[in-house]
Amino acid sequence: MQKVKGPLFKWFGSKWRAAAKYPTVPEGMTIVEPFAGSAAFALRYSNHPVHIYDCNEALQLLWPWLIGPATHADVMAIPTDLKVGQDIRDLDLCPEQMILLKLWQRTGRYADSDAAWKVSSWGGQPGQWTEACRARVAADVEKVKHWTFEPVDFTRVGYYLIDPPYQFNAYDYGTPINYERMVERIAEIPAGSLVVACEAACRKTGVVPDYLPFEHSHTSVTARRTYGSELIFTHGFAGDWREKLGPPRRSVLRSRKERKVRRTS
Repeated sequence: MQKVKGPLFKWFGSKWRAAAKYPTVPEGMTIVEPFAGSAAFALRYSNHPVHIYDCNEALQLLWPWLIGPATHADVMAIPTDLKVGQDIRDLDLCPEQMILLKLWQRTGRYADSDAAWKVSSWGGQPGQWTEACRARVAADVEKVKHWTFEPVDFTRVGYYLIDPPYQFNAYDYGTPINYERMVERIAEIPAGSLVVACEAACRKTGVVPDYLPFEHSHTSVTARRTYGSELIFTHGFAGDWREKLGPPRRSVLRSRKERKVRRTS
């Protein structure tokens, strides 16, 4: 089976690029993502057995549809020739098609706003839902049909990618995360499993979450050109994979303006 070529939809905090920084998944091992979002890490290994879940209500509709009844034709039926400002809810689409189109318009704090249902302008295009994007997603949706979407009980042996909303993130995700309880659940993962947990230093203060012994993974850059230190906790791996890691290449600076001030001071 050919691998997926990209994310099936946009999601804030997607690990599509960061996945290359993380330990490789052993051949045939089941991937488990309890905070799936767009499941970008699992998509890098889409031919593996994959078990995902997310408490987001939109994703609880979208993922079962993508894994289950969604066809190439269903995705290709979502129009691309839309004008900026078009309300997606007025289109003759099923709810899951609407959510898929919506998630190619907005992410982050705006994903659940009323404006997110309006086609936005990205680079002169109506959103990022172009003909090329639609064709790729339509082809890739056939490659996740063996996946499962249901709550994670942390009892199966597998490769666990734990990617919760970051503790010091500025965005409001709704239901607060009980990080102490999450650590308890991680401790329940059976022997023979591999665990990777993701976090980030606070972009404003540089404070590092301490509910797990995190280490620096890589420096991230947002679309607004802000930089941050991405962190990682691992369990069950040999040490050689850490050759992928390196020291932070930049300090955790919030903006290009701040970096300019630092260079001239």
